[in-house]
Amino acid sequence: MKIALFSDIHGRTQYIKSLTEEIKSVDLVVVCGDITHFGNTVAAQAILNSFSIINNKLLAVAGNCELPEVEESLRNDEIQTFCGINFICIGGSLITPSKTPNEHYESYYEQLLNLFEEKLIKSETPLILISHQPPYGTINDKLPTGLHVGSKSIRRFIERVKPIACLTGHIHEGKGCDIIGTTKIINPGPFSEGYYAIIEIPYTPCEVRLEMKRASL
Repeated sequence: MKIALFSDIHGRTQYIKSLTEEIKSVDLVVVCGDITHFGNTVAAQAILNSFSIINNKLLAVAGNCELPEVEESLRNDEIQTFCGINFICIGGSLITPSKTPNEHYESYYEQLLNLFEEKLIKSETPLILISHQPPYGTINDKLPTGLHVGSKSIRRFIERVKPIACLTGHIHEGKGCDIIGTTKIINPGPFSEGYYAIIEIPYTPCEVRLEMKRASL
């Protein structure tokens, strides 16, 4: 399976046109939130349509920098399956000093992930977690000050359930790949600056091949 991974678009779509052939060639396009810059459902859908007219296999979560209605409109309350892999999608972020529109307390993530975990009981299908909010304690949730601002509930879920990967965003400085146990944590960097990633998952799901990229105009 081949995935094109984007995050933190913040309404800036100028790089999409230069990636048409690459987007067209993948099995799934994933957008990890902050689709808009404080936009509503109409604005978010217009940006997602820029991807889906090229490749209609798309999963997206809302970020903290869009209105809560965007998260509601994406209806990510069920496990979704592509190419024999289950996907769980969770949006928003933990509470930030900026008081952005779509923030949640840690208890929200704990409750939501517990519900997903119940649905996954006895499932042997490989899993990928898509979350705008990164888990706690990796390079992906580390601010320039050295402070880790990730979710401990998401980290505990990863430690228990052991997905193949957690695809994330939110922390622009957290671009890169880290690991929790056997789970790859991947933040492609902000697509508002042209950063994205291509992920390949061979038939042996424990293997994840990753290319971190930057588009040019």
